[in-house]
Amino acid sequence: MHGEQKDRKRPGRVSHIGHFMSILETIAPIFIIIAFGFFLKSREVLSEDFIAEVNRFVFQFPLPFLIFIGIIKAGLKNTAWLPIISVTVPAFIVVGIAE
Repeated sequence: MHGEQKDRKRPGRVSHIGHFMSILETIAPIFIIIAFGFFLKSREVLSEDFIAEVNRFVFQFPLPFLIFIGIIKAGLKNTAWLPIISVTVPAFIVVGIAE
């Protein structure tokens, strides 16, 4: 039971705290980075041109790579690939056309 903890007070039941902590560990860094970027922008440390270039870079290179790595690590041996491909491929095409 990855991310799950047995509830000691009620045997046989699984506590949801493990799931919550897993989700929190995943999204907390994202919100911290967003808050840090907002802080830097409000202090005028970052220019509009820099933000536009960084956004373009992130959407073209690291983000697709991270999505691909996430899919690979998910262990999708018994997963139907058609729904995944039918969403992923058009998304990459739209991002490519938008550029």
